[in-house]
Amino acid sequence: MVKIKIEEKFSTGEKVSIIIEGSRIDRGKLNALLSMIEAFSSNSIVEEFSSQDRRVSRNGKDLGFSLLDVIIDAIECYFGDGRWFTTRELYEVLKSRYGIDVKTSTLSTYLLRLSDRGVLERGGSKALRVYRLSCASSSM
Repeated sequence: MVKIKIEEKFSTGEKVSIIIEGSRIDRGKLNALLSMIEAFSSNSIVEEFSSQDRRVSRNGKDLGFSLLDVIIDAIECYFGDGRWFTTRELYEVLKSRYGIDVKTSTLSTYLLRLSDRGVLERGGSKALRVYRLSCASSSM
């Protein structure tokens, strides 16, 4: 079960809290919500380090989900059919569809973690590494 909590407090004092949970989060709805919040606050999403995982935040405030949560959602939405993908392809999805610009070296680290946990299969050579959802992984 994936749970995403988005909280934003605007400079005018209003506070918005949204919780989305389910076995799979619809990326379109998440993008629409983030766009709506961005329109109200007129600031873009930034990434920050928080404890051991990067967190997605706005105006320095934690939006309630980690970069890992977003990566998992993107993999499920765009590569959930079991096809192989590269770090660069995932980077392009995160940048164009989620508005998150993250270094490919950071993505590679997250993909290695997911591979080590058995969530992803890893293939190809070091220079041309590819990943796909593991058959043993029914749900992230």
